[in-house]
Amino acid sequence: MIQITKDRMNKLIIAGAFASVLSLSALSMNMESKGVQKAELTTGIITENKVLTNAEIRSDEFLSLEEHWVALSLAVPKSVYDGKIIVNIDDSEMLNIRMEADAESEIVGKIYGMSYGDLLETSGEWTKISSGEVIGYVKTEYILTGIAAEEKAVSYGKEITTTAITKAAYDEMVAEYIKAQEEKEAAAKAEEARKAEEAKKAAEQAQAIQNVTSSKPQQTEQTTQVDNGQNSTVTYDDEYLLACLIHMEAGSESYEGQLAVGAVVVNRRNQGYGSTIRDVIYAKGQFPGAHNGLLDKRLAQGPNESCLRAAREALSGVNNIGNMLFFHNVRYANYSKYSEYVIIGNHIFFRY
Repeated sequence: MIQITKDRMNKLIIAGAFASVLSLSALSMNMESKGVQKAELTTGIITENKVLTNAEIRSDEFLSLEEHWVALSLAVPKSVYDGKIIVNIDDSEMLNIRMEADAESEIVGKIYGMSYGDLLETSGEWTKISSGEVIGYVKTEYILTGIAAEEKAVSYGKEITTTAITKAAYDEMVAEYIKAQEEKEAAAKAEEARKAEEAKKAAEQAQAIQNVTSSKPQQTEQTTQVDNGQNSTVTYDDEYLLACLIHMEAGSESYEGQLAVGAVVVNRRNQGYGSTIRDVIYAKGQFPGAHNGLLDKRLAQGPNESCLRAAREALSGVNNIGNMLFFHNVRYANYSKYSEYVIIGNHIFFRY
């Protein structure tokens, strides 16, 4: 068994694969040759955290044949990350860089996970690094170097280009983020206030319309005869007819969206687009579904309870869109043409 002291073992840890070590046979043949003083190593030997050059090796003590076998078994492949580090945490997190190797030391910079830097020195749980404009200490447990770093970089699958930022740059970044959040919150509050004001105006307009129309007889009992395709007719009152139209146009919308569709029909009747709910619904060019069979199918199947309630309230004067007379899907909105509008769900309600 080969006996090698700890100090001797340190001198046999090879920094990188041997590019050209004398073969075993050649070494054994020439061991006794006076011309061979010791084996030549092309990549050097690590001793006390230092890589010895060939010249330093030649001045070192002789390596025996058995020791060369041990050296070969301890050979470590070279890596593009030798002398480099990768921060081994999630790339959305940051690692503190401190002035000294102490958890209480001043923070001089920050570095994101999967960023890189140069390895300056390692002493136990702390490693001194240089990255970007920052030099300082990080916890050794959070970094990788050499082959381990290279394997991590390959598994990461993206180019690693990020370096550390100074504490001042980090503080500025945080301040900008806080400012952006405050502006976002202010904008949200302003939008909430705008909607509240619009809702107030809509309620006032609805009340005004209700006051104007309160003297008119309500037409909830108005009946409509529709040909059922079997040489006979079916009679529907305004509430049922309007509820079916609402279901056809906004059955999947919220109750507010359904009520808004009913309010459009009532607004049109009040503005003279027709003298009855039926006139407005079946007016040419207004509701295509009233002429292509969709409304007939819904009349046969009946509306859901939500649409029926929306029709009943719209006919009684409840209005959540003011004096809007038109609506369609927001995808087809042309805002430049509208004098005013309200968006509810997937519909925009407007006036020209």
